[in-house]
Amino acid sequence: MTVINLALSEALLTLRTWAVCGRGRFMTIFLTVLYTSFIIPSVVNMGLLYDNLTFISLPRFLGETCLITGNGKHLAIEWILLIVYDAIMCGLLGIQAISAYRYGGTTRLARIVYGEGVMYYLYLMVLSITATVLILQLPPGFLRLTAGPSQVIHYSLTARVILHVRDQANRGEFVDYSFSIPSSTPC
Repeated sequence: MTVINLALSEALLTLRTWAVCGRGRFMTIFLTVLYTSFIIPSVVNMGLLYDNLTFISLPRFLGETCLITGNGKHLAIEWILLIVYDAIMCGLLGIQAISAYRYGGTTRLARIVYGEGVMYYLYLMVLSITATVLILQLPPGFLRLTAGPSQVIHYSLTARVILHVRDQANRGEFVDYSFSIPSSTPC
């Protein structure tokens, strides 16, 4: 379930980046290859995590639960993949934002799409780095305390970004993506 949620969350953000970067053929192929090269290792890594994870069951009076006792470090690989992926998405959005501002993209919607989009990715990278450090430094029993909240925050921020942009678009402030951007930018 974790990989499916992460895949859907990142798919939405990838589609958002694709739309902001102009929906060209090169960007379509690039983002598809990038997304696939992120998801396949994530699925394999989660399989390795679940195969090598050890835990003990806790007494019944605490409810149906268990305590992870070893080998939760594979989850750090998942977060490192996410850091790299989000850094690439942030870079693409940052390049597009600079180009848009140079060529007149100054509406409130444009500021939200670009400014908050870049801040969102930077925040996610800090969150992912923090989760990775905690996973690597804390004992395995704390794995649920570090990974769980980080995932929830990641999914919630994804929904917030999408809904905030939609809210601004519904207010009638549209950004004109038809301006000409020099071919030297990768988007």
